[in-house]
Amino acid sequence: MSRGERIRDDFSETSSLHPDEMPASRRRDGPPSGYDPRSSGHHHRRPSRGSDDETRSHRSASDYEVLSYLSSRGSRQTSPRAARQSDSRESFDSGWSRGASSYDDDVSMRRRESRQDEAPRQRRYDYPEPELQCSRRRGSGFAFHGPPGGYDPKSYRHHKYEPRSRPAGRGRGAYRRPREDESRQCRSPVFEEDDDDGRPRVPAPRLFARSQSDRKAADDLGKQMSGCSLESKKYAPIEKIEFCERPEKMIQDTTLGKKTVVQTNYIRVHTSSELILLYVYNVTVTKFGKRHEKVLKKRQEIVPIFWKCVEQNRGVFPQYQDMLFNDNNMLWTKSRIRADDYETQHFVYDNDGRKIGVVTLMFVSVSNYTANPQNAEEAHQMVQLIDLIVTARNRCRLTNDSSYFYTHGKNTFIVSGNLGENEFSMPMSFYVGDSIEGWRGMHFAVKPCLRGGILANIDLISSTFCVSQYPILQLIIEQAFGKREAADPEIMAKLSQYGMSSKNRKNVTRILGGRKLRLTYRNKSFKFGKLTDEPASLLFFVADDNRRISIADYFESIGMKLRYPNLPCVVPSGPCKKNRVKPIYPMEFLTTSSAIEKFSGPLTEKLAASYIKHSVLPPQKRLTLIQEMTNKECTFEKMRTRETQATRDRKVVMEINKKMLADGQTGEEVAGMDSEGPSLDNQESSSKGTTEINEGSPVDISGPSTSAKKSCGNSDNDMGVDESAATSDEIPTSDFPKFLDNDDIWMTNFATGVEKSFLTAKATILPVPSLIFGNSRFYDASHRGDWSIGREHPCRRIKMVATKGTKTKVIVPAILVVQNPNDPTCQVDDGNLTRHQAKMLLNRLNDHGQPVYYANGEPNIICATTFNQSSQQIIHLQEFLYFFREKVAEMVTDDKIGVPFLLCIYAYKGKNYNSQRDQFPPDYAIIKSLCDCEIGIYNQGILYETYRTLDDDSQNGTINNLVRKMLAKVGAVQYVLEHGGNHKNWTRLTDPSSPTLVMGIDVCHPSAEDRQNNQSLDSLSVASIVSNIDVEISQFRDSSRVQNPGDEMVVDMVHEMKMRILDFIKHSNTLMAHIVIYRDGVAESMFEKIFAEEKEALDAAIRQLRPFHKDLNPTITYIMATKRHHTRFFAIKEEDTAGPVGNVKPGTLVEDVITSSRYFDFFLTSQLGNLGTSKPVHYYVLYDDWKPSYAFWQTITHALSYNYASCPNTISLPAPLMYAHVAAKKAKSRAVGSRVIQRRNKVDSFNIRLSSLKMETNEDIDGMIFL
Repeated sequence: MSRGERIRDDFSETSSLHPDEMPASRRRDGPPSGYDPRSSGHHHRRPSRGSDDETRSHRSASDYEVLSYLSSRGSRQTSPRAARQSDSRESFDSGWSRGASSYDDDVSMRRRESRQDEAPRQRRYDYPEPELQCSRRRGSGFAFHGPPGGYDPKSYRHHKYEPRSRPAGRGRGAYRRPREDESRQCRSPVFEEDDDDGRPRVPAPRLFARSQSDRKAADDLGKQMSGCSLESKKYAPIEKIEFCERPEKMIQDTTLGKKTVVQTNYIRVHTSSELILLYVYNVTVTKFGKRHEKVLKKRQEIVPIFWKCVEQNRGVFPQYQDMLFNDNNMLWTKSRIRADDYETQHFVYDNDGRKIGVVTLMFVSVSNYTANPQNAEEAHQMVQLIDLIVTARNRCRLTNDSSYFYTHGKNTFIVSGNLGENEFSMPMSFYVGDSIEGWRGMHFAVKPCLRGGILANIDLISSTFCVSQYPILQLIIEQAFGKREAADPEIMAKLSQYGMSSKNRKNVTRILGGRKLRLTYRNKSFKFGKLTDEPASLLFFVADDNRRISIADYFESIGMKLRYPNLPCVVPSGPCKKNRVKPIYPMEFLTTSSAIEKFSGPLTEKLAASYIKHSVLPPQKRLTLIQEMTNKECTFEKMRTRETQATRDRKVVMEINKKMLADGQTGEEVAGMDSEGPSLDNQESSSKGTTEINEGSPVDISGPSTSAKKSCGNSDNDMGVDESAATSDEIPTSDFPKFLDNDDIWMTNFATGVEKSFLTAKATILPVPSLIFGNSRFYDASHRGDWSIGREHPCRRIKMVATKGTKTKVIVPAILVVQNPNDPTCQVDDGNLTRHQAKMLLNRLNDHGQPVYYANGEPNIICATTFNQSSQQIIHLQEFLYFFREKVAEMVTDDKIGVPFLLCIYAYKGKNYNSQRDQFPPDYAIIKSLCDCEIGIYNQGILYETYRTLDDDSQNGTINNLVRKMLAKVGAVQYVLEHGGNHKNWTRLTDPSSPTLVMGIDVCHPSAEDRQNNQSLDSLSVASIVSNIDVEISQFRDSSRVQNPGDEMVVDMVHEMKMRILDFIKHSNTLMAHIVIYRDGVAESMFEKIFAEEKEALDAAIRQLRPFHKDLNPTITYIMATKRHHTRFFAIKEEDTAGPVGNVKPGTLVEDVITSSRYFDFFLTSQLGNLGTSKPVHYYVLYDDWKPSYAFWQTITHALSYNYASCPNTISLPAPLMYAHVAAKKAKSRAVGSRVIQRRNKVDSFNIRLSSLKMETNEDIDGMIFL
């Protein structure tokens, strides 16, 4: 379908609707939110301007639809050229014009016109609003370049500086080297005369059409659609959405649940009560290279040059304590840098006096730092400024404290190696592996508009960094021998005799890829390229005297004999210089770079396990470290405890000494006291060195410890005791600076302070629902959130057997063994695979109540095969699957029907592409596409290593989890939450007379590893919508589609919503009275946009279905769930903890102090954390026209965490949201597999729409296939 036909179809469906009622996917509301014409990156051609008497008018949102319609329809008024190109036009939504005049050119023209009129100069920050333009582009009719949503002419955020003059022969973005003077004054812009209100007159939006007839047609169509003319209706801004208000009553103030108090990681922030005036500058840092200039974008490159510029230009810049720099592009100062300059440039020199760069400052505006922001923009700026003030001392390169810290966004890490002993209660860095280490630090984020006022969230964070100056030789030893410690002589001897294996070569190349290396014998750094194929002893080159000499012999000739000549050499990356050979360096002379480098690549499975092991901390250890970082006095608490017993020992020894001297005892008599102590004491003292008492251990106050006796006995002169030290309890202070210091010059200068004590909050442990199985009932009275099968309950029968129509499903099994195509040594196949584990798994399914196909008293596996991509084509796998399905199709009786179930035994983890160099596509994706979508076969994957460990023990968690997933996939209902029990709100939610449809929406984005292969569908995002199909809310189905990477908005939401509504009506034979949506993965700044789009899509879906279901008029509730935060709760009372590490109990609700004053929000911890500290989920009830009760959504959200079929415990999210997350990942695998199959069939299916269709499950299989 051409674009014109699609637009016409859209208008035929919505022509009777007012533009404001149209779905957002069909309404063109102008440029996207946040669009900045100056930073779009497109260079536009200037359109032909209309005559002076052309009508200038503001336009409504529907005007974009009108003109887009004209441009796509190819009407008579358009030019012949546009008509010829109508079939090849791109969609309006796909991007802005590439051929229209640029924002810069248009502003420059207005400036020239203004200067000709001799208009007075205005302030730089009173920037004119851009004209709304409609211009031609290649392959389409019109494209618009207008003011973005929420554009403010006085806002510096919409202005991006570009040099005004460019030397001839340079591109548009090239930088022109300024003159030799340190700073130059630039011309200020000239604007039109002021209006009556004192603001510069902003030109009215100007519409450029190609002909008068086009304007008339647009006006006529606009009248038909909106009932008003384009000339009379102004540009309609997006209306601010009013979200749901918090109920007057809160659960914490009622008798519902168990009341308690929890410790939070929030502290109060105090700001200046007086107004502080700040001058705002845009900062651009340009670095001079040998051939060209480069505008720096990375913080680690910008920061040193900027502060070097400040240091070299102290007469220009204010004192550094009066400046706040965000390490990127913005600077706030308390005094004006130069009163008469709007733009200045300052050169930066190195130690030899050479210019290395230039810092360009452009005055933007004047802002206020105040404790009482008047709007959201001022509140955002206040948060940004407080963050900068608190961390300025740690970031400013002109202070000594900055060398101890590394700041990345809101996180401040402690640089490895800068800590002394006893600084913190545990190490703040740890080694992960492969020259990667973990650093701990502090997360500091200011939260305004909370019920407790302005608070700061402080948390312990950790991240991975590359080890500085790590010897490459040590990395080779680690890869070859698995040891990081200094190698013994035997290992070093082996390393000098033998070379590197191909496996170690591959690992070292992967680890060092893209990293900077440093020569140890010369001050030179370069980026790693590759390893040579030959070792240094066999790698030859032609020397200056035309001699052919090896690398090893060359270094020996200059007095640097290689100790390891059998190791390969390193070749730098980058192109080779003309007429020169690339240099080659032996590995033993190389280390990693000394600069701090954050590791951003994906961790291997082994490294990820090591990182989690060291970074995850139980609640009390985490809280202790947070308190130590916030309040340095807490750091020495442990030292004071240790010193307590030592001080008592000194005093006791002094008393003994005085008494002995008074009695005239000799030294020999005193020495005899040592023999009376325990013989083990000497060993303990020698090993510890000093007296040490652990926290919480009892302290003996009756007499001296054995260490004190030892000190007494081994002394010949006053027992070796310093009397002055014995009478003092002072603890030596540390040189390590504080994370937070209210006395530093920035905090004092900007009148800002933070409290050191953490806030407590009222909490409620919510009631739990009962779980009804086929033969038992479970009630979580102790709030453990776990109902694992114990020996007292070896098997819980399922609540409902899977059926197809009126017939019971019988599982008919087959086995597929998938070999690793990249490893010929792994030779497990269906012939040597033991069947015992498979039959045991099938027996367990039958015990739970789901029938399995039996023969001779045991499960009958009707067929099996082996598949290996390296030796077999995909057609072989397809033929086997079709044969299996056809054989099962014959197994039908009057009351039973056989369903095929394939057990896939994988010899390796082949779910995703590992890199672009993968020779074979992932087997998992191919099988999921064939079974779930193309052929229609139930399937369950098991790793071979896991398969071997399955046994008959009822406590085996692996086999029980497999059983649960297989039951859910075929459509069996394992349990339901009790309707009509003690949980009154759940009873209301599952009322058959007023049923509820609960949806979960999530978008799965590609990981850093997936993005590396942009030719794979792994690099795209997948959106999934999951909802229940029954009144009991126990069975769920999904709809998924592929979309562009990073897009949080679900594409074609109307279609997906209709699918979910129709599925519920089909399976439950009733209309829903309520629709509840749980949405995940959205930042607070995107709430309005995402909610508005998805709410309109849902309304449109209901309107389109209403002609077929006249009574369809459900209430709508929309709840956002966010997990990307650093809020943590710590139990104060022992009775409020659960699990092995002491986390808060599942169901802990907090709606006090730290919640928002703008939204109806709450924090809920619904999962029992067995490892690390539990993270609560932050829920926002944005929209609710049901409004059941003040406690309804909190209790229902917790109850839904009991409804996840794959595991016997509560989960951190409501079940629909977790299902949506899992469904998105499985859908991505199906899409990848479908593309592989289509490409093998010579069909290119790298198309979002086609790929989305290929993800839909086969209609012959019905169940929760996405698990």
